[in-house]
Parts: sequence; C-alpha cells; structure tokens
Amino acid sequence: MNGVEVCKKLRSIPHHKSTPVIFVTLYDDFQNRTQSLQNGGDDFISKPISPFELIVKATVFLLNASKPPASKLPAQTTTASSKKSFISPIALTSPKS
Repeated sequence: MNGVEVCKKLRSIPHHKSTPVIFVTLYDDFQNRTQSLQNGGDDFISKPISPFELIVKATVFLLNASKPPASKLPAQTTTASSKKSFISPIALTSPKS
C-alpha cells in the first residue's frame, strides 16, 4: 500500500476527514506533488527532509486546527483604511526574455 492509498483510506473514515496529511517522499516532481494533493494530502515534503521544514509545517497545521472555521467567525466590515493591498505572485516573476 502506498501513501496515496493510505491517504484515501484515512479520508474515508469520517473522524479523519480533516486530519492533516503531509506526504514525505523521495519524489519531487510536479506530477507526484499534484497526485498527492488531488488525493487528499494537505502538504508535501521531499527527501532529504529538513527537520525545520517539517516542524514548521506541522506547527502550522496544529495552529490552524485550533482556529474556528471561517464560517463561524463574526462578520467583519471593511473600510478603506482597513483594506490591505495584495501583490499577485505573478507580478513578482521576471518577464521572459
């Protein structure tokens, strides 16, 4: 049984539908990253593992798990002074020559 199959089995258990799954694998290509995310994975780390990266990703999942879902948060009103600017990642890429 591979990681994708384990993830699918885990997701089929009602109690574990939202359990974070981080794939740790030797493969680092786009196809494997996409396959893991399409099959229920939440994140992806390729080997060799950076212990710091694993700790940061696990911490983010634990912190997010303690937050209430966005649908349960009180509605916020936005004013012109409270709006934050957003820079598109596309704008940060260099143009092709």
